[in-house]
Amino acid sequence: MYRFLVIIEKADDNYSAYSPDLPGCFATGNHKLCALVLLDWKQPTLTA
Repeated sequence: MYRFLVIIEKADDNYSAYSPDLPGCFATGNHKLCALVLLDWKQPTLTA
C-alpha cells in the first residue's frame, strides 16, 4: 500500500486538495470531504 501526503487548502468559495508527490493529482470541492473524495477517485494507477 502506498501513502502520500495530501494538502487541503481553503479558497474563497471551495476547498482544493492535492498531493505534491503525484504531479497532476488534484481536486476541488465545496467541502473538505468532497475534495478528498474526488482526489481519491482521480488518483493515478501506481505500478511497482
